Amino acid sequence: MELLDPDSFIFLNRQFKKDLATVSAQASSKLFLSYDRPWWQELSPKIEKGRSDTDLPVRQCYYVGTETEGQNKGMSLMMASYNDDRAASFWDGYLQPDRFGLHNPPYMGRHGGQLKQSLLAPHDMVMEIQRQLKEMHNCQIPDPYAAIYHDWMEDPFGGAWYFWNPHVRSWDVAPRIRQPLPGYNVFLCGDCYSENQGWVGGALNTAEMVLETTFCLPRPQWVKDENYCFGP
Repeated sequence: MELLDPDSFIFLNRQFKKDLATVSAQASSKLFLSYDRPWWQELSPKIEKGRSDTDLPVRQCYYVGTETEGQNKGMSLMMASYNDDRAASFWDGYLQPDRFGLHNPPYMGRHGGQLKQSLLAPHDMVMEIQRQLKEMHNCQIPDPYAAIYHDWMEDPFGGAWYFWNPHVRSWDVAPRIRQPLPGYNVFLCGDCYSENQGWVGGALNTAEMVLETTFCLPRPQWVKDENYCFGP
């Protein structure tokens, strides 16, 4: 919303601008690595799938899957880092230019040239991820074929998810911001200003509340619980 034209009529409403600031963005990032084989299945005990957690900045990694046929047979994908809060700020350092003003070059690997360059993770970041994965699993691991990094704080997202600020009366803000300008067919739906922040359910709930309270549509049949609360 904050990336819209500031001269848009919707921002003439002072209450709307105030309501926009009732939540704060939460930092999070993800990094995916592909390998020529699922090296985690070679460990003892063997890891087939699932996730591992650590107090290192990688925080947690997910063993996603392996191609079983075709020219990419054996290629394996790992979400090598899924982090938030302070751990996310650790990786931010690899996105900043060094003291000479130079940016960290992307990690290319064998398949990096086949991917959109803006998605590629910085080379030094991948090297540090590799070091931490070795420490986590207490083994040597192959070099990744490709690495993709995404920071959810970047535009147009501005945050991985949002939380209500302290002392905010969310039960007042939530219904008001769904239709910030009474009389105008402008509606704001999403998990950001819901009771289920950070989850797709929050987005669905706010959309349903607009349909029920503004357009007077009946509750859908897939809602089995008559007393289910979509929100304030």
